Amino acid sequence: MGEMFHFTKKDYRQGIAGQCIVYKNKVFLYQRKGAVFELEKTLPEADEYTILAVFDDNAPACASLAVNGKTAAPVAGYTSCGTGRVRRAAFLFKTEEALAGKITAEIYGMPGIRSLFVTPGKDESVISSAKADRAGTDEIHLSEEIKPLFELENKMQLIVSVGADAAERDGLENALESMREFCPLFRKLGFNGVESYVKWNFVEYEKGVFDWSFYDSVIEMAASYGMGWFPLIIGGSAYALPEWYREKTEGFTGFRCLEHGMDNNIPTIFNEHQTEHIINYLHAFGKHYEGNKNVFGVRLGPSGNYGESQYPASGNWGYKGEKEHMHLGWWAGDGDAAPKYAAWLKNKYWNEEKLSAAWGEIIENFGDVVTYIPSQAGNMRKRKDFTDWYMHEMTDWCNRWAVWMRGELKSHDIYQSAGGWGFCEAGTDFTDQARGMIAVNGGIRATNEDESYE
Repeated sequence: MGEMFHFTKKDYRQGIAGQCIVYKNKVFLYQRKGAVFELEKTLPEADEYTILAVFDDNAPACASLAVNGKTAAPVAGYTSCGTGRVRRAAFLFKTEEALAGKITAEIYGMPGIRSLFVTPGKDESVISSAKADRAGTDEIHLSEEIKPLFELENKMQLIVSVGADAAERDGLENALESMREFCPLFRKLGFNGVESYVKWNFVEYEKGVFDWSFYDSVIEMAASYGMGWFPLIIGGSAYALPEWYREKTEGFTGFRCLEHGMDNNIPTIFNEHQTEHIINYLHAFGKHYEGNKNVFGVRLGPSGNYGESQYPASGNWGYKGEKEHMHLGWWAGDGDAAPKYAAWLKNKYWNEEKLSAAWGEIIENFGDVVTYIPSQAGNMRKRKDFTDWYMHEMTDWCNRWAVWMRGELKSHDIYQSAGGWGFCEAGTDFTDQARGMIAVNGGIRATNEDESYE
């Protein structure tokens, strides 16, 4: 351990993190109590500094620290569970400038803070001591320290994210470190399950060879804290595509928007190029995890840029981290979309004469139909037909995913990821998607809080 410099506690503060709700003309705010520390010192120059916090762990909380107004990265021990012990937490603060003069540190979410220290460089001994002090680090602490504050009379799955994901497969240890921090806290708060993404490129990075070790480790870690696993299965989003599929398989086609005629790397649902590979992926998952008592169920991520039951929308999680052409819009511009639309119209109208009458224009052949932005259709029936078809295609793709998953995952819950908030461009018909899950005895999980089910 290097030389430690001791901060002096100055005062307490209440910081307003943001407005939560307006009810009956009253504004309710979420407030965090914090402590302010100061250090009058010129510290030895370093690219980063280790900050040690010593605190009474007297309540469940999650701490954040800022030095001279800039955020310090939490490393270990920054969550508390009301263990009653004196504990240590470690943070790293990176800076391009030497810490000199009056150094101010503000720490929130650590109500029992006793003292704060700083040392130049990354001090592994400080970090190790903070890890050793975590709640639930042995069987005694596990049973006593993270016992939930309440038990529900009617048992249910209470799922929470605990940072169990990674950008790359080699990020497993970082994911497990996050779980070591957050699983004790959330178990204390009554949660009994954790959520994480399952990315196709993490498990089938070689075609036909499935490696579930990343997610087996996540399940094992969650189970050690008495928590189950509720994964989101990602196969259609660009960031989850295996290289062999995206670059070495002929015929890959991404979605193309009608607004600009530009493609992205999210596979189109208007052809069957994904089908064989997705079925293999979903079946392999089912075979591996069927009957696993630590698996609560699964949530499906059939398409979209977030892994939801929708077309590309906002956000930008691209293939291999690259930016994609992405926006809310109509993603039916690829060469396979128009034939699918024409087939749907033929099934509805039977012949070109009926279609022509409905649209108020001459359609000589169903094969002449092209896709279009519905607001520019001119004819209201033509506008609605496109919208109905567009939403039908996404519902059908999602329903097929559910059937494929149920093919091998027999005894676990299956949920569809109903994303967006009801706008037609997303293609998410909440009612139809819920109806479609009847076939697999499943349900839907709405991924936003402001959907319009109507």
